[in-house]
Amino acid sequence: MAEKVIHPGRLPLLIVFVLCVVSVPVHSQDWKDELRAEQSRNAARIVEIDREGLALDAQLKQVKSEIIAHNERGCTYRKHHEKQDCGAWEEEGRSLGGQQEAILAKLNPLAKEYDRLIVRNLEIAQKLLEKR
Repeated sequence: MAEKVIHPGRLPLLIVFVLCVVSVPVHSQDWKDELRAEQSRNAARIVEIDREGLALDAQLKQVKSEIIAHNERGCTYRKHHEKQDCGAWEEEGRSLGGQQEAILAKLNPLAKEYDRLIVRNLEIAQKLLEKR
């Protein structure tokens, strides 16, 4: 029986073929690992956003209660006096309103990021299930 000999010119082609066959499972797992890593990073960021959001929510509740108390107190000025006597009360109201706006300016982007990360993690989970 004659032995099969691989022609030297075809050796590089055979090596490339073997490498491709061997590397396909590795590459097919790479995208899953990348998605899982992204999912993990997203989950960690979601936890951070929760912490930040809870702190900002507590601040917002405090400011809102101060606004309610401020509005209930109202401005009292004596008869025969001008409304300018309410300047301090009005300034306090503007200050509280500004504090509320500043907190909301921080809270709203966090809420959007949170929602985006939740949706992305759901997309990743779906892709991982589909591509099993």
